[in-house]
Amino acid sequence: LADSVLREFTVMIDRRTSVETIADQYIQLGLQCCLDGVSSSELVRALVLLKRHIWIFFQESNFAGQPFDVRSIVALNNRTALFFDRATYYFLKGTEQAECTGETELEGLYKLVLNKLRKDLGLRKDIEDC
Repeated sequence: LADSVLREFTVMIDRRTSVETIADQYIQLGLQCCLDGVSSSELVRALVLLKRHIWIFFQESNFAGQPFDVRSIVALNNRTALFFDRATYYFLKGTEQAECTGETELEGLYKLVLNKLRKDLGLRKDIEDC
């Protein structure tokens, strides 16, 4: 899971990454974790630790000692925080959706596929949420 989040972070930290892209990824992760019985507090803690370890990595790799503009360092920190804040929020939305439906794993996967098809075809937004 950590490797997956870190791979996504390196791609999604780009300013061109839409909020919808992050939302789709982490709502699905929240749904899947809920269906798999993983507690939301465990994953939120993992996201918090990953965010902290990324910043420690920047500091230990002499990132702070490089001749970067202070504004660039602050911007990188802000983009990192924003990514993890969004990931956490949408992950929790996904777990809430799974919890309120009380659906089986198969029903949850069916709903995910159907919502994705509807979105791709530009049809009605989502199957009814709670």
